[in-house]
Amino acid sequence: MNNLNHKKIKVVLMLLFILSILSIAASAQDTLKIKTSTKCHDCKDRIEEYLSFEKGVKYSNVDYAAQTVYVVIDTTKTNAEKIRQAIVKTGYDADTLLADQKAHNKLPKCCQKDHGTHHD
Repeated sequence: MNNLNHKKIKVVLMLLFILSILSIAASAQDTLKIKTSTKCHDCKDRIEEYLSFEKGVKYSNVDYAAQTVYVVIDTTKTNAEKIRQAIVKTGYDADTLLADQKAHNKLPKCCQKDHGTHHD
């Protein structure tokens, strides 16, 4: 094999190696959709801020009108159950898990499940 072909093979192998690493990194993340008991923009801010400190959370967005939290996680650092538990600890329901009662009681009255609708 001549030197030029040898260099081409090295370049192709290096590109394949880089692509495989990027593929592994991309597959180590997951997007979660979690139903919750949010009621207003304050609830949205509270959950997003709390999740920003959770290990493995890359991004979170709360749609309080739909009562849904979308979270992109690094699956090598966390999992869906840990994220649900984090939401519960902020005082909100997370799918079938009920909010931590002490945390829920600390929420502003308008953000608690058993009170009327909050107006932004």
